Amino acid sequence: MDKRTVRRIVATALAVILAEQVFFLICGFGLPVQFGDTFMGELKSKYERLKETSGKRIVVVGGSGVAFDCDSALMDDFFPSYEIVNFGMYAGLGTKAVMDLSENYIHEGDIVILSPELLKVLSEMGHGDRLCIGDGNFPGASMAKSGNTIFLRADGHGVPELLDAILEVFPLDSYVETPVMLMEKMDCDKDKEIPVWEEYKKIVAKHDERGEKAFGAYERFEFYDRAKECYCILQSGESAIYANIILQKGLVL
Repeated sequence: MDKRTVRRIVATALAVILAEQVFFLICGFGLPVQFGDTFMGELKSKYERLKETSGKRIVVVGGSGVAFDCDSALMDDFFPSYEIVNFGMYAGLGTKAVMDLSENYIHEGDIVILSPELLKVLSEMGHGDRLCIGDGNFPGASMAKSGNTIFLRADGHGVPELLDAILEVFPLDSYVETPVMLMEKMDCDKDKEIPVWEEYKKIVAKHDERGEKAFGAYERFEFYDRAKECYCILQSGESAIYANIILQKGLVL
């Protein structure tokens, strides 16, 4: 196959992907009235509700899993003093697009819940299971595919904020010395400072009395091998280098 043919195939694939996303946006915000009861037809009303509701709110943001599986009426019963806004949209738009659509109408004081899929995975994990949080350059999708590992995305979120949130519900393993593993610097980067590591140590110290003593490190390619063995790889949008981290789950008491 020559280069010209390859370029045509790639260009066609990209055009199809772009057309799909544009189609769903148009469908969501420009469907005729007779389609108003369909999932796509409800996107406009979801957007209007996000813009127009006020007061104390819980905003659930995500893909079709949020749209179909999040019971807003049940949440109303549990949280009667809050307005519930289900902003579940078509996952094919991508997390960044969904976040971009919602962020202008997120108010100070709103409780924003992102991707219940991650909470489901964390609850499924047992003692000794490991979670890898990859930075924006980590080859998470290919690692997950080769290791038959669950792969989730958290585009637009840095590792520190994800780490802090995860450790609220994810105890670190007390049966091992270093349940938190970083990726060692390559020889060519030995003189580089990695400020994000200091952030990690402060965050872990909030949740585990061992603090920085809970940390260890793998050589880069050993880290890759360990990531393939993890229960889940969570791909973040973190831009810092050497920001990848593996957590080993402890006992939930």
